[in-house]
Amino acid sequence: MGLEEIAPCTSKRKTQCRCQPGMFCAAWALECTHCELLSDCPPGTEAELKDEVGKGNNHCVPCKAGHFQNTSSPSAHCQPHTRCEDQGLVEAAPGTAQSDTTCRNPSESLPPEMSESALSKGVENLQALLSQVTTGSSKARFPTLSYP
Repeated sequence: MGLEEIAPCTSKRKTQCRCQPGMFCAAWALECTHCELLSDCPPGTEAELKDEVGKGNNHCVPCKAGHFQNTSSPSAHCQPHTRCEDQGLVEAAPGTAQSDTTCRNPSESLPPEMSESALSKGVENLQALLSQVTTGSSKARFPTLSYP
């Protein structure tokens, strides 16, 4: 039945019972007579808070923007996405309603040719080339392709 006693009977009142944690009252006859397990809330949703625990089955609502929940659980609660910058990291992949933000070290997973110094040098070279082209300099050299 899923009921637990919360107060014993006295000369003035009957035994008081409620549904066990994780259950809700599914049958009433002046009082709860039968409890059932709460339904799981799927990933991306959370159990909406009720005024009184055990009075009804879960009502699952979507996580609000900037939050996620990645399990199927009757007690699911959405959590805020990780803020990579608060940890000195950069975002590798944005969070969704079902997953947290993925972070990485700023220098991680960049190929050597994409390092900051290599990129800066490439920008300098491109700026110099554009300057030569826009001023009509005859010194502007463009790469040539050779075919075997």
